[in-house]
Amino acid sequence: MEGEDIVKTSKTRRKKEPEEDFAILSPEETGLPFEVGIPRRGNARHDVQVKAASSPKAPGKWTSVAIRPSVEVIKDEMSGPDLDLLRQWVELNRDVINKHENREIPTEDVVAAVNPIRSGKQAKSGLKWVDAELEDDTDEDLCEFTDLGPHLTGLPFWVWVRPSLGLHREVYVGVSLDRNDVGGSDLTQVAIQPDVHVVKGKMSTKNLASLRQWVDLNRDLIVKYWNCDLNIMGSLDVYDAVKSLPLKGKAKRLASEDGYFRTEDFLRSLKPLPPQGSSRVRKRN
Repeated sequence: MEGEDIVKTSKTRRKKEPEEDFAILSPEETGLPFEVGIPRRGNARHDVQVKAASSPKAPGKWTSVAIRPSVEVIKDEMSGPDLDLLRQWVELNRDVINKHENREIPTEDVVAAVNPIRSGKQAKSGLKWVDAELEDDTDEDLCEFTDLGPHLTGLPFWVWVRPSLGLHREVYVGVSLDRNDVGGSDLTQVAIQPDVHVVKGKMSTKNLASLRQWVDLNRDLIVKYWNCDLNIMGSLDVYDAVKSLPLKGKAKRLASEDGYFRTEDFLRSLKPLPPQGSSRVRKRN
């Protein structure tokens, strides 16, 4: 750990081997450059914790890290960069950690439940981490997306949300500065987990900050739509549930314009088809 900032407590102790009821996750399963252990609470009085292997060459030595109210080292030591990565992973998997701690999910199910983070650094275990190529099925006509204009979001640009439709990648939204003549290759792709960050294309710092605020308001909706939740099955469900930031500035001006197509108005104007098998017979006078 030479040359790195070290986060440690006043005392350093060698950890015992983890107890039997202890989920141990490898770097391949977490995206972190070290093993992570998630213990159960049992009869201990400590708050919710995870444990990080201090070194792949010393698997019996574990650093104890509390995860609430914030992620902090409570026993042994950890480098600053590694702790930052662990914080990202905990935020992505806090619900799984809490459920395992409280015996709501069995230890053997933890591996399938956790989500890895993307890390561009080389793992200490010798694994080389590189960002995987984004799996993308976006076509030019954007038929799989639901478009959200400034009048629906309070943003000075368009946001495009979609169901995953089998894609194996992080939840993301598309962004475009205009609604007209936009194809799939024109969208800036922005992941929303574990935080809001651009993964393809470019956004100004100001626009990205505004998008982060809007995602915080609508994260649950975006994730449910991505996961094909039964309550958010189509574009009209999205239009009914989306929340807007306060309209002001450029977003307010764009929202007041009538020069762009508003998909929600078109969809609501369509008359539903009659149920299958039903027919209407017009009576003759």
